[in-house]
Amino acid sequence: DWCKEMLKKYDRGASKGIYKIATCDESWIYAYEPETKQQSTVWVFQDEPNPTKVVRGRTTSKQMVACFFDKTGHVATVPLEQRRTVNSEWYTTICLPEVFGE
Repeated sequence: DWCKEMLKKYDRGASKGIYKIATCDESWIYAYEPETKQQSTVWVFQDEPNPTKVVRGRTTSKQMVACFFDKTGHVATVPLEQRRTVNSEWYTTICLPEVFGE
C-alpha cells in the first residue's frame, strides 16, 4: 500500500519531487595489509611440488560507512567515527547535513 501511495504521489517517477528522495545503506569496509612478495617466498626442491597456500588475510582495520543514493546516483559516503553507535542522533546531526548540504 505504501509503495502504491508513493507511486501515485510522485506521478510514477515523473514528478520533480522524486529528486528529493534519498536512500541509505550501511556497510563495513575492511582494510588488509597485503603480504609482500618476499614474505610469501617459499623454497622448494626441484622434485617437490609447489606448496598450496591458503591463508586468510589479516584485517588491519574496519570502518562502518553509510552510503546515500538518490535518483541520479551516489550522493555521499559518511564514515562512522570509532566507538560511535548508529542511531537517529547520528543520522540527523552528522549524516543528513552532509548529504543535503545543510
